[in-house]
Amino acid sequence: MKPTVSVWQRLNLSVALLAGFCVAAEAGDNGNSINPAAEKWRGWLEFGGIFGTDRTSRGEVSVFAPIAQTPDSLFFLDLKGNYFEQNTQEGNFALGYRRMLDNGFNLGAWLGTDVRSTSLDNTFWQFSGGVEALSHNYDFRANFYLPLTESKAGGGDLTQFALQGNNIFMTGGREVPLGGVDAEAGFRVPLEEFNTTFSAAELRAYGGGYYFDDNEALQPVAGGKARLELRIPDVFEALPGSQLTAGYQFTYDDTRKARHQAGLKLRIPFGGNPDADSDWSDIPALSPQERRMIDGLERDTDIVTTASARENVIDDSTNVALHRVAYASDEASLHAATGQGANTLIIVQGAGAPIDMIAPPPTVGPPAIAPSTVNLQARQTMQGGGSTIRLRGARSGTVAGFTAPGARPTLTSTTGGFSSGVVALASHTHVAGLNIRGGEAGVIGLSSIHNVVIEQNDIQFAEFSAIAFPWDRNRDIKILNNTLSKSGAGVDFSFENENLIIAGNTITDVGFAGIHVWQDNNNVQILDNTIGRVQFRGIFGSYGNTNVTISGNRIFDSGRDAIWLSGWQNGRPIKPGQHVISGNTITGFRVNGIALFENHDNVLISGNTIEGLANSPLEGLDAGIFIDNGNNNIHVAGNTIRGVAGDAVRLGDPNRPSVLHLPNTNVLLADNTLSGIGGDAFRFTAAGHTLLGGSSGNQLLDIQGGLVCSQTVPNSFSGSFSVLDPTALQTFIAGCN
Repeated sequence: MKPTVSVWQRLNLSVALLAGFCVAAEAGDNGNSINPAAEKWRGWLEFGGIFGTDRTSRGEVSVFAPIAQTPDSLFFLDLKGNYFEQNTQEGNFALGYRRMLDNGFNLGAWLGTDVRSTSLDNTFWQFSGGVEALSHNYDFRANFYLPLTESKAGGGDLTQFALQGNNIFMTGGREVPLGGVDAEAGFRVPLEEFNTTFSAAELRAYGGGYYFDDNEALQPVAGGKARLELRIPDVFEALPGSQLTAGYQFTYDDTRKARHQAGLKLRIPFGGNPDADSDWSDIPALSPQERRMIDGLERDTDIVTTASARENVIDDSTNVALHRVAYASDEASLHAATGQGANTLIIVQGAGAPIDMIAPPPTVGPPAIAPSTVNLQARQTMQGGGSTIRLRGARSGTVAGFTAPGARPTLTSTTGGFSSGVVALASHTHVAGLNIRGGEAGVIGLSSIHNVVIEQNDIQFAEFSAIAFPWDRNRDIKILNNTLSKSGAGVDFSFENENLIIAGNTITDVGFAGIHVWQDNNNVQILDNTIGRVQFRGIFGSYGNTNVTISGNRIFDSGRDAIWLSGWQNGRPIKPGQHVISGNTITGFRVNGIALFENHDNVLISGNTIEGLANSPLEGLDAGIFIDNGNNNIHVAGNTIRGVAGDAVRLGDPNRPSVLHLPNTNVLLADNTLSGIGGDAFRFTAAGHTLLGGSSGNQLLDIQGGLVCSQTVPNSFSGSFSVLDPTALQTFIAGCN
C-alpha cells in the first residue's frame, strides 16, 4: 500500500485528537489536573531474550516512561526495540493513555508507529494503535496495524518458483507489508488458592486471533494464538517494582504454520529520589489495579510481511517472456518441445541414457535453418535439469535463480556436416546446463541471429568448434561459464559480428585456438576465462577487429602464442577503436606471450603477468610482448615479464618484407618489471620507433642478453630514435651496465 498525503493528515489528526481528548477529560474531572511532578507511577527498563521457531528468536529491550499523571490517569510512552535472527530489526514507538475506573478496570488507548528492517534489506513503516481494558484478574485488548510503506523487492527465501502443469510462476517477487488486526482475552490463574507460597506470583493465560492481508499478498495471514505469562514481582528485594517474566506463545496460521516462542524478561524500575539515599524507599506501594497501569503494551512486535502473489516470469538473460514449459527426456520429446513455438522454456531431463541425436545431411552455404539435431526456434530457452538460470518476475521485476527439476542431460551426435551442430540457435535463445558431445559443433549459430546466451554447458568432442558462429552479422552474443574441451577449437566467430561477451569459460585441450575471433568483429569482450593446453593460439584475433578487450584471463601451455591480434595488411586503412589487453596471467608459450601485428591504433597492454617457464619445454623462444611495425599509440605499461628465453619486449620484425611495414609511432614503455630474461630487455629492430618514457621507469633485473641492468631505468625514453642492434640500446639507458 502506498501512503498518500490524506492518510498522513488523518494519522496526525488522530494523534492530536487522542491527546486533546485525554487532556481535556483530566482537566475537567473533579478538579484534578495533570501534574508531571506527581510520581505515583515510575517508569522501567525491561530486557530479555526470546527463543522461537521459524526465525522468531530475538533480543528485546523495552522502555516504559510516564509523561504526565494524576491519581487515576496516566500518559506514557512505550518504546520497544527487537533484534531478530538474520539481521532483522524492528522498533515500536507508542503514546498511550490509561485511566482507572471504580469497577476495578483500567481503560486505555494508544497510537504509534513501527519500523522494521527485514532480512532482504527492505525497510517498512506502519501506523498502529489499540484499545485495552485491564483489571487485576482480566485482560481484553484489540489492536490495528496500517502499512505506510508500499511493497518492495523480494528475493532470498521469500522468492519461489512453481511449476504447475505446463506453466511456471514466481511467488514472492515482492515483500508485501500487511495491514490487519489482532485481539486477545486473558485471565489470571489464582495460584494463591493452590499454594500460598505462590501468592505473590501471577500466572496469566491468554487466547486470541489475528488477521493480516493486502491485495498484493499471496494469501492472508490469519490464525489463532495462545500464550502463558508467569510474572514474579519484586524479584530483587532492594528494587521494588522489579519483575521477572517467563512466557510462552503458540501461534498457527496457514501461511507461517505452527510457531513456538519462549523467553525471559527482566524489568528494572527507574531510580527513586536521590535524597532518599538511592534505596528506592520513596517508591509508593501500588495496589493490584494500580500496578496494571504500568504494564507494557501487548501488541504484535513485528510488522507482518509476506510473499507477493504469483506472477509470470521472464528469462532475465534474453528478456523473453516464458509463457509455457515443455519437458524432454529423449529425441522425440525434445523435437516436440522445440515445436511448441516461441516463449517456451524447454526443460531437458537426463535421468536415463544420453539423448542420441541423428543430424540431417550436410548442406553448402548458410541455410535459413541450421541442419542441426536440435533446432531451437526464436524466443526459446533450453535448460538442463539441475542447472540454475536467472528468471525475472513480470510484475515485480525481482530476479532470482530457478533450478530446473531432474538430472543434468547429455546430448550426443555421431554425425555432422558443414554448418551443423548438436544444438542450433535462433534469435532470442538461451541454452544452459547441458552436456553436449560430438557434432561438427556443440552449439552453433549461423547468420544474422542476435540476443543469445550460452552458459553453464559442458561441451566435448566437437569436430570443428565447441561453440561456433561460422557465418556473419550475429550480434549481442554472450558465452558464459561453459566448460569446453577436446574439440577443434573452443569458441569461434567468423566475421562482422558485434557485441560479443566471452567470459568465465574454461577451455582446455583444443586444437586451433581457445577463442578465435576472425575478421571485422566489433565490441568484443574476452574476460576471466581459463585457457590451457591449446595446440596453436590461446586467444586469436585475426583481421580488422575493433574495440577488443582481453582482460583477466589465465592462459597456459599455448602451442604458439598466448594472445595474438592481427591488423589489416597491404595498406588497408586502420579502423577506429581501441584494444585493451590487461590483467591477464600467461604461463608457457612457444613463441610470444602477447603479439600485436600491424595497423593497430590505440592499444593498451597493461598489468599482465607473462612467464615463459624457462624450465618447461614450452619456454618462450621469441618475446614476452611482440609489437610489429605500423602501429600507433601503443602503451606497454605495468607488465611483469619473467622467465622468457627470448626478448622481454620486441618492436619490429626484420624478417618480414619492410615494404609492408611503417614505423611504430607513440609507443610508451613504462613501469614494466623484467627479470630472468634470456634475450634482451628491449629489442628495437627494423624501422624506427617513436618512444615515450614512463613515470617511474622500468625495472630491469637479471637480464641475460645484450642488456643487463640492476636498477631502475630513468625516464630517458623520449623523442624519435632507431635502434638497430641490442648493444645500441645501452646508449639510451643511462646508468645501466
